[in-house]
Amino acid sequence: MATQLVGIRVESAAPTELARFWAEALGWHVDGTAARSAVPGVPDLLFTASQRPKTAKNRLHLDLDHAPDGDVDTEAARLIVLGAQHTDIGQGAVPWRVLADPEGNEFCVLPRPPLPHAGPPRDSGVGRLAQICLDAADMNRQETFWAAATGWTFAVRDAWAVRLSGREDTAPTLVMGPPAAPKAGANRLGLVLSAADGPVEDSIRGLVASGATLLADADAGAGAEPGTALVDPEGNEFWVADAGKARR
Repeated sequence: MATQLVGIRVESAAPTELARFWAEALGWHVDGTAARSAVPGVPDLLFTASQRPKTAKNRLHLDLDHAPDGDVDTEAARLIVLGAQHTDIGQGAVPWRVLADPEGNEFCVLPRPPLPHAGPPRDSGVGRLAQICLDAADMNRQETFWAAATGWTFAVRDAWAVRLSGREDTAPTLVMGPPAAPKAGANRLGLVLSAADGPVEDSIRGLVASGATLLADADAGAGAEPGTALVDPEGNEFWVADAGKARR
């Protein structure tokens, strides 16, 4: 397919402000309506204007590392000062903290020592982004599809999740497993790929052959699109951009 993971598209009522929150949260920098890491290969966060209300739990969320001193509550407190808030998605008594950003998008702060699916410690240049988590009813099928789509490789599998890794020393991992939140319209967050080489149409044909489906613009969610919209085998929207238009 010759595609690579370059970003995460996030619908937002206030893209510039939400980009600022996430840049502060991750130790990244703001670039217009995007938050970007200084480390090549780490996916950008791309915020697109949308007034579509959030009505359900997101199928895709981010996991952040604990504070430098290892205390998960210290990191949660720092993020709350920035504008996050605690949220309850039915997680019960767990060792991590579940928060929501200023627009209600769920994310987690992982404890130390890292959870079994969290992988090895990341280089400090990645900021605090540890994992990109995608709900998956069938994690084996999603592993096969997304490994081919991103070029990332299998790292760890356990009873409830599978993890793909890009550059082991710097990049966050992509974690997929159940339960999959019910689909309530287009996802507010979705992965963005770029065509690594050759015409983008060739990459799209390869993705479709592997189980993706092309979407009409009206079905892809609100806001500006970073490329051609598709859905993966479980109906999650993602986008493919031409390599010349991709940030990196």
